[in-house]
Amino acid sequence: MTSLSSNGTGGNGPAPFSIHSVHFCHPHARDAIVMRDPEDDALIGATPEWDRRGRDPAGRVRVAPAGRNAPAAYPAGTQPDIEVVFARVAGPEGDAAAGEWAVGATSATDAPAVAEGRVTLAFDAQGLSAPVTLRLDRPLMGRIGVSSPRWTWHARRADGVMAVGTSEHTIYTTWRRPLDAAPWARPVYGTYPNPSPDAGVANWTYAKLVAWTCEWAAGADNPKAICDAIIANTHKSTLQYYVFAWDVRTMLLQGGGLCGGWYKMFQGMAAAHGVAVERRSYSVDWRTLDDQAALWCAIVVREPGLNRTAPVEQASRFHDADHGADGTVREVTEPRYRFWGAPGSIHDGHCVNLLQHDGEWYVYDVSFFKHAVALRDFTLPPPDQQRRLGTSGLGNFRTAYLNEAVAYMLGSLRVRGTLYQSRHCSDPGSGPHHTPCVTENGLTVRTATVPDDGPGITFFWGP
Repeated sequence: MTSLSSNGTGGNGPAPFSIHSVHFCHPHARDAIVMRDPEDDALIGATPEWDRRGRDPAGRVRVAPAGRNAPAAYPAGTQPDIEVVFARVAGPEGDAAAGEWAVGATSATDAPAVAEGRVTLAFDAQGLSAPVTLRLDRPLMGRIGVSSPRWTWHARRADGVMAVGTSEHTIYTTWRRPLDAAPWARPVYGTYPNPSPDAGVANWTYAKLVAWTCEWAAGADNPKAICDAIIANTHKSTLQYYVFAWDVRTMLLQGGGLCGGWYKMFQGMAAAHGVAVERRSYSVDWRTLDDQAALWCAIVVREPGLNRTAPVEQASRFHDADHGADGTVREVTEPRYRFWGAPGSIHDGHCVNLLQHDGEWYVYDVSFFKHAVALRDFTLPPPDQQRRLGTSGLGNFRTAYLNEAVAYMLGSLRVRGTLYQSRHCSDPGSGPHHTPCVTENGLTVRTATVPDDGPGITFFWGP
């Protein structure tokens, strides 16, 4: 190699160039996970994640703090290669920067360092080298988690080792490579309805999902342990239930969503680790039995929902039959969630996720629960909204989950000569056409007391 002694920059002093940028998710990266920023849906790794000058993918300069420092992510146990750009020192000292060098970095933490590699540097008119490829000196940790390497860069020639600068990074490790994003990322409707720009790969995710779940599920080593950790810690995201958003990006921007967004959010969080969970919606089956009776017009939930202290719906008057439709009726006025059906069609219901692990099924209702519910003798309903299914044919779905999740079934029923009739504006038969529709609660029957025989409880199951 060329000696630098004649230029006065040899030995153990500073090199004639410094570290300028570090690119993890570069175009040739084999293992890097493609992540987006929900703010603008830009690919975080479209430009170097660490950049001393601080330009992000949109070309904006980060003024405070100086420089850009975005996270990177890889499946656990991979040994990444990175692309590094160096900046020539201004003035005569920089004249010795071009040529052959051995460059690398040591780590100030227990995270991997950068293995020393031989490179040939050439600098453009702006004083920047072309990207050179270097490899970490050992694999990343073999588990879910986060590491924060602090690298001290050096350059070596025959006459000594010279300092090149320092850089700090955040690297997340996931359980497996993410799954295809399309099932959870495709928007339905809401404030941000446009599909995400083409990422060039199907297996991308949002950086926030990776950051949250790598912290919550650190060390988890199987799909159920990962999903259990996610549902137990989702409240730490500060996202709320009952925000009017139905897709993941809108939820991240607006601070929460409804159940139709939450089961996509949970699916996306699991998918970030290569874990596949099912989505199912169970929609209210409003069956009109005669001119007055109808089963069931709505499901009624009393729980406030994720990161809520009370249901968001305004208080209304309920007629509760806590011991069945033939028991005593008590009148209660309080806020509850009502998910209404509609006669002869599908209007609303609730959305959950399901995981099959080691031959057993588990239901995850992230909107209202912080734990999984184990299901026995359960068969996953087909995503066919035209097919009516009774809860008695779903193993212990009703006794283990539904009776706890849904406090009451709302119907139009007569008790001891009094008709408690449900009326909802989605039902054109609720009243004479010349009068305005007024929503009224009929009889709310404690779900656990509804018998399985006879009409029972049925739902339409959708995707």
